[in-house]
Parts: sequence; structure tokens; C-alpha cells
Amino acid sequence: KALRLVHADLYRVFSHPEDMQAHQGMHNASCLAGIAFNAAGLGLNHGMAHALGAMFHIPHGRANAILLPYVMSFNASVGGNPTETTARYARLAVLFGGESINDRQGAVNLVQRTRRLVERLKLPTTLREAGVEEKAFAEALPKIAAAAVADRCTATNPRPCTQAEAAELFQAAYTGKI
Repeated sequence: KALRLVHADLYRVFSHPEDMQAHQGMHNASCLAGIAFNAAGLGLNHGMAHALGAMFHIPHGRANAILLPYVMSFNASVGGNPTETTARYARLAVLFGGESINDRQGAVNLVQRTRRLVERLKLPTTLREAGVEEKAFAEALPKIAAAAVADRCTATNPRPCTQAEAAELFQAAYTGKI
């Protein structure tokens, strides 16, 4: 339900800030999402966003938005064997009007739709676009990867993530290569 509300109202709030009905929908989505993540946990995306915010002072919501397509691709094992998360993402893609000839393609479609939404909201899609300097990023990479894996939010991720995998995800989010 929360995702349906976000899908219906997020861009409306962004493009028409005076639309109080859209604001109410986002308020309701936020409340429902809070209830859900209180029960289920947050996952790798938030653990990585915590590490980024602590090191580079990127606001938490912005960091989550930048990282989301990369972490979704990882969780769905887009380049490997399909997982239960792959199937869940495929169902979400169809729910949001996308096509899904199979679970892998559905998951890819959802990742791409998510990336396009970040672009439509005029948010950076990479850490480079967010102003993170390359040298500082390279120096901080081992530390932020370790912090992301150690973050308590990461423990509830649907797919386990090693420090090396977290570093690869950060690197992808820096360069923009999903």
C-alpha cells in the first residue's frame, strides 16, 4: 500500500507542491512504510546511506535515492541467479505498469523505473553528481564499505552482502554503472 501511494503521489508533490491531496498521500505512505520497516527492518540501502552521510555529509534521503537502483540490482541478483527478491521486484514492476516477460526482466524494469524516478525528481544519480570528490571517495571506500556491512540495518537485507560487495556497490554508485 505504501508503495502504491508513493507511486501515485511522490511526483505530484514534487511537480505541484501546492497539491495537498498528494501531500496527504505521501504522509500516509510514510506512516505505512514506517510501520512496515519497524517490523521488517531496512536493509543494505539504509546501511550504505548511513555510511555515506557520516563520511560525506550527504542528507540521508538523498543518499538513499542515489543508492536505491544499485542496491535493488544487487538484491535482485540481476547479473546472477534469480532470487525471491527478483520475483518480488518483478511483481512490483507489473503493479506499477511495467511489463515482465520473466522475473529477471521485471526486476530490471523496476530498477530502471526507479532510476528514472530519481532523475525526474532532479536528484543526483551518482555519488560523483552529488559532489563527492574522486580522491576522497577512493580513500574512504574501505571505511564506508566496512561501516555499511556493520550497520545494523544491513542485517535485515534480503541478500547477504560482504564488505567487498559493498565496496563494488559504492563504486557503481560513484560511476553510475549498474
